[in-house]
Amino acid sequence: MLFNGKGGVGKSSIAANLAGLVALGGWRVLVVDLDKQGNLARDFGCMNASDDGEGILRAAISDAALTPIMAIRPHLDFIPGGRKLREAVELLPRDDLTWLDRALNPLSDDYDLVVIDSPPGIWQLQDAAAAVAGFVLVPTKVDDASVDGLAEVADELTMIREQYNPDVTVLGVVLTLVGSRHVRVIRRARERLAGLLGDTGVKVYDPVIRESVIAGIEGTRNMGRLAHEYEAVAANASPWWKRLRTDADEAEPVSKAAGGLAQDYQDLTDAVMHDVIEHLTARAGITSDG
Repeated sequence: MLFNGKGGVGKSSIAANLAGLVALGGWRVLVVDLDKQGNLARDFGCMNASDDGEGILRAAISDAALTPIMAIRPHLDFIPGGRKLREAVELLPRDDLTWLDRALNPLSDDYDLVVIDSPPGIWQLQDAAAAVAGFVLVPTKVDDASVDGLAEVADELTMIREQYNPDVTVLGVVLTLVGSRHVRVIRRARERLAGLLGDTGVKVYDPVIRESVIAGIEGTRNMGRLAHEYEAVAANASPWWKRLRTDADEAEPVSKAAGGLAQDYQDLTDAVMHDVIEHLTARAGITSDG
């Protein structure tokens, strides 16, 4: 589960790219978008197939079965969110956070991994996601206000752990939307997070998701491509001097950051999945001797 009470911190992009890379490795993955903005449908390039969150809303208010959009990528299925969650927020259950667990339970055996993108601002959906989550990943920007806001995230997850889901584990914090060259800013954010997290055991992941308007928006979300897919497009693009001869309005901008952004997501996915497997192995009582 991707969780942060603030919007615009990269939750949806991380959910899409992590899920896409894990599926690329052969795992069966389901992505659930609880965000009222429904940006994951853009990331995956399936806006035309999205129901704008109606399926999730029906599951929440009437226990209707969830029906994923199948095979948006090989091994990757998707349950979209969207504006209908925003328009009908007053219909969402306030005293029952178990509806998402009931809705996902019939699907769970079909997947190796379920990735949930939680929304900012709709606590009924945030808490329902946390109540069913096994692991939580917390993206944050590096500014002081964003880092300070993680205290609220910690309080919310503590409540969920005490009342609904004692097994939920916070894997760590991911720094997002910052230039990799801003070493001092990143270092200061890590220092502040270390003080905030104290001896909780929650790590700050080494991989940082860089900010790039062309690679991170124009070349990916706006085109329905994930970062590794855009990396392939950029690698095969014509040289800049050839593109100067084409109509500027028709030529797609190609970012030099394409490869770096794809590597950021790959490095983060490797680190997160290493920790997920390690935690699952420990819970199952499996030792290094088998």
